[in-house]
Amino acid sequence: MYTTPPTSGTHVKIGSLYYPTVTIGDQEWMSVNYAGPGGMTNGSKPHYGTFMKFADLPSIQVPTGWRIPTKQDYIKLIKSQGIAFDPYLESTDGEDLQSKRLLGQLMATTGWLKQDGYANNKSGFNAVPGNLLVLDGNPHGEGSNCLLWTSEKDERDNPVAFKLIQLPSDTYARFGTYQVGYFPPHLPVRFVKDK
Repeated sequence: MYTTPPTSGTHVKIGSLYYPTVTIGDQEWMSVNYAGPGGMTNGSKPHYGTFMKFADLPSIQVPTGWRIPTKQDYIKLIKSQGIAFDPYLESTDGEDLQSKRLLGQLMATTGWLKQDGYANNKSGFNAVPGNLLVLDGNPHGEGSNCLLWTSEKDERDNPVAFKLIQLPSDTYARFGTYQVGYFPPHLPVRFVKDK
């Protein structure tokens, strides 16, 4: 998908692939998911990128300055769109109409199951609802869950992910943890750098 540089705009080269990027506030974000080697893929939907185990993320060699986003990076992304974030609940308000509309600025214009018209990708972040993949099952959530790894773990050493969830009633962003277990979940990942 990204074997040549984009014809316009900015990009970052990771391995042999070129990924388009977008500046949001004082940060430059990949506007697509990492799609290099190292994990699982959804063959019919290459735009979901490569789904990685958290333990394998350090094996991805990124250029100087680029990193796996922290929780604070994602909070900054949310707030850049004028969305209120509750630090105690670690979530936006899924019932608040204005918050739902503003979250649409981070969401890809296609792929989401809910057809409320909010997903407009005005920010250029282009969040796609690829959910996650596991070796021992077929998890539900594609079309309504954008899950992306952060670089962090919780107090029990469980990896933390950023989640943008669109349900029939609520649309919200929050953080959630995933236990590793015998069949660890594979999630997409983005990279970010400060401008």
